[in-house]
Amino acid sequence: MEVSDSKPLIFLEYYCSKLAKSFSIISDDKSNCFLNVYIPMASNNESILYGLIAWGGKFLNDSLADKYLDKAINLLEKQYNNFSKIEKKNLLITMACSMILMDIEITTGDVKRWSKFINICKKLIEISGGIKNLIETIEGKFLISNFFYSDILSSITNENGTMLPIEDYNIMFNRIYENFIEEGEELADPIQSCLKPLFLIMGEIINFSTQINQFLYEGYDIKRRIDNNLDDNNLDDNGFDDKLEENLTLFELFQMTLKLFLKTSLKKHAAILPEIQYLLLKINQLVDILIGSSVKGVLCFPMIIAGINSVLEQDRLEMIKRFDFLINIYNVGNFKRAKEIVKESWKLNPNGEICLNWYDVANKFNWHLNLG
Repeated sequence: MEVSDSKPLIFLEYYCSKLAKSFSIISDDKSNCFLNVYIPMASNNESILYGLIAWGGKFLNDSLADKYLDKAINLLEKQYNNFSKIEKKNLLITMACSMILMDIEITTGDVKRWSKFINICKKLIEISGGIKNLIETIEGKFLISNFFYSDILSSITNENGTMLPIEDYNIMFNRIYENFIEEGEELADPIQSCLKPLFLIMGEIINFSTQINQFLYEGYDIKRRIDNNLDDNNLDDNGFDDKLEENLTLFELFQMTLKLFLKTSLKKHAAILPEIQYLLLKINQLVDILIGSSVKGVLCFPMIIAGINSVLEQDRLEMIKRFDFLINIYNVGNFKRAKEIVKESWKLNPNGEICLNWYDVANKFNWHLNLG
C-alpha cells in the first residue's frame, strides 16, 4: 500500500471508527474483537489488512474498494492452496481473512459468494483437528464464535442442518467459552453477547427440523430451556456498562423469537393462529424498544421471523417501516434482503393460512442468504 495514497487510509479509518463499532453489540471498545483481534492481525498480514480496507471502502460506496477486495482474495487463495503447510498461527490468519471476506459479502447483501468463504473456514477447522484445537487464544475464540453465528443464521444451514455437529459447539461453550479469557483479562463476545445459550438452542431446533422424524425433539423439552432465565453473571464485568437493560431486553426478544421459530419450524403452525399472533405482538414490542439501540445489528433474525408471520395489514405496514428505519440508519445489506424476503412471503401467504419459513422464500429467489 502506497503511503501517499490516502484512500486506503480513509477506508481503514472508517472501518475502525464506524464499522467495527456498529457490528459489535458490546459498547466497550476494549472488548470489541472487531478491533482488538483484527487490527493487530492486520498489522502483520497483508490479506487481512486489504480485507479491512475493502470493508471500509465498500461501506463508503467507493469503487476503489474492489481493488483491495481482489487483493485480499488473491492472497487468501495463495494461503489456502498451501493449507497442508499451514501452521496453527498461519491457519488462524487464513481463517481470519476468509471470515472478513465472508462478512464483507454478508453485510453488503451478497446472496452467493459468502458461502465460499464459510466453506473455507470449515475446511480450516477440520484441518486443525476440530474446534477444540482453535479456542486456546482470543483470536481463535472470536473466529469460532463468528463461524458459529454465521452458520446458525444461514439459509443453507436452516434447510440442511448445521455445518458442524451442534455437540461440538456445545462442548466449546461448556468448556472455556463462558468468557473470552486471556492472561486473566475478560473480553465479552461482541457478536453473540448474552445470546450464546439461545443460539445453541436455535441450532438444535434447526437440526431437528431437518430430521425425518421431527417429533424426536419433544423429549428434549426445548421450550423449557428457552424459558430459562439469563444468568446475570454472564453480563457482569463484560463490557456492557450502562447497556445492561438493553441486553436483558435483547435476551427476552430472542426468547420470544425462538418460541415462534420453534412453532413454525417444528410444529408447522400457520401464521394466523392466535398463539403465533400473540408471540408476534410481544416480538414487535421488544423490537421497537431496541431498534435505535446499540444492539440493532442483531435484529435481522427477529424481524424476518416476525415479518413472515405478520398477517394484519397494519402489522405489515409497521414492519416495513421498521426495516426502512434500520436500512436508513444502519445500511447493512442483509436487512435489505430480509425486507425483500418478508414482502415476497406476504404474496405467497396473503392470509397467513400456511406455515412459511424464511429460507424457503430465499430458495425461491435462488439465494444463499445469511442474516448474520
